[in-house]
Amino acid sequence: MKSSPLQLKQIVNRRFTIEAKPGPKFGANTTVNVEHTFRRNDVETNKWVVALTVEFKSLEPLPLHYEGLVELVGQFEVDNGLAEEKHLLIVATTCPSILYSAAREMVTNFSARGPNGTFLLPTVSFVDLRLETIKLAEPAAAPST
Repeated sequence: MKSSPLQLKQIVNRRFTIEAKPGPKFGANTTVNVEHTFRRNDVETNKWVVALTVEFKSLEPLPLHYEGLVELVGQFEVDNGLAEEKHLLIVATTCPSILYSAAREMVTNFSARGPNGTFLLPTVSFVDLRLETIKLAEPAAAPST
């Protein structure tokens, strides 16, 4: 098995809020709002800090079983030998995917002990995301390890 050119160095939970809604009737349609920022280290350009915010609530007048918000920050490192175009593509699509998966797992684990049973965030895709079309945040300082 070959190592990935993208390595996750750390995930930090900045904020986690989940609220169990009272029943007995719940909405069936979830709206998930995902926001992300990308910061590239200005000295070690293969290091990135990516922040992801996931907010989930009902699309209907009826509430979801759970509604809430998860905010995660990840530190990532890309193989220095990767071409810039490939480097940016991997960061744009894979970093948010890793963070969203972590948020999804957190919500599932927490809700499993809630009064309304387990809640699973819907699957999303970041395949169309490109860093050329995203305004990068200010350069980040070198991530501490």
